[in-house]
Amino acid sequence: MQLTKSPPTLFFKFLESVERLQPTTACDLCSDMGEGLGRVRAAKIFAETYDFSKSNGERDIVLLDLGARLLRYSGNARIDFLVHSAKLQDKEPLAFLREQLERSNSLPRDRIANLLRIKFGAPKSARALDYAKSYGDWLVELRFAKWNNNVLEYIGGKVRSLDIVAVDEANKLLDSTVYDWITESFSPYQEMNKEPLTLLSKVGTATDDNLRGELFEKFVASVFRRLGFSTRTRDGVREARLNLTYQRPGGGDIAAFCHFPTIAGGVVRPGFALACEAKSTEGTVGSTAVGQVRNLAKKIGETFPNYVVQSLVVSRSRTGYDSSGREQAPPEVVHFTADLLLKLLDLQLERVQKSSTLITPLTIILAIDDLVKTRNLEPDWKTLSNFLLKHL
Repeated sequence: MQLTKSPPTLFFKFLESVERLQPTTACDLCSDMGEGLGRVRAAKIFAETYDFSKSNGERDIVLLDLGARLLRYSGNARIDFLVHSAKLQDKEPLAFLREQLERSNSLPRDRIANLLRIKFGAPKSARALDYAKSYGDWLVELRFAKWNNNVLEYIGGKVRSLDIVAVDEANKLLDSTVYDWITESFSPYQEMNKEPLTLLSKVGTATDDNLRGELFEKFVASVFRRLGFSTRTRDGVREARLNLTYQRPGGGDIAAFCHFPTIAGGVVRPGFALACEAKSTEGTVGSTAVGQVRNLAKKIGETFPNYVVQSLVVSRSRTGYDSSGREQAPPEVVHFTADLLLKLLDLQLERVQKSSTLITPLTIILAIDDLVKTRNLEPDWKTLSNFLLKHL
């Protein structure tokens, strides 16, 4: 990627000038902004890198939709848009620098310059400090940091994570277990996707709400079995003596277990589980689903003491959480769409066919823990797959 030395003030000034003059040229922007060509080019590179504007070289410079939407805001609302809608903090190199800053709590300016040089090929000359200052200024603008002289300090705050540790031996054992089950159960391997796809297709054609919910529940459980979890959607004799049911009126409760020790929070835990609320709706997901999955997670935690329990809502929603869901879901209730589960299946199939390390329950809980830590509660596939591949 092409790095730039455009601080926030120059970027905003550039977009505002483009809005006034578009379609315009770099020379006209220099005159309008009262800036030299080098600074205008730096702002132009930044804006085009993150899809706020486009151009034909140094001519025909216009705003894209994202840039036009940004300029409808001012002050704090403008920064809110960059953080929550444009998600600028998740774009490179800002995402990398933010992660490094969050880990260490502070980064000297020369350290930032060195990281940019090693990771992204920033120049080795004294100009590297200018790049470091520019991207540091962006983390300040996005409310993740502050400058203390030439040291960038983290102020964004952290979500307390489960601190799950992936032990190599555990990864290998779980990988072997998942591989054995898939190989024994499906020949050819492509057969592993047949049941989930059939169930999801039936969900789309079912006219009875209860049947649709039941089929979607079976679809979700079917996917998680292919990722190595043991799933529960029905009660047995043991549940009769417990304050735990998977057959709540209205349905949707699924537990996906891995009864295998792991380390979390510095303590060896006997196992881990996903408390999952399955919603067949294509509409928005609200706070009711969030409350239901938290209640299920609490009951699983009571029944299986010291297990790591994570909360997950899965739906067919095209839009994700509504305003109440977005308000109530933080910090830990993650939302997956059915489409994400299908992509997970495809990735699992691809990896088993290539004899690669497989997605296991441990991979999934580590990825979800990363999503919670980074406040990505409604991930797209790119975000989720990046976290998954980090642990494979």
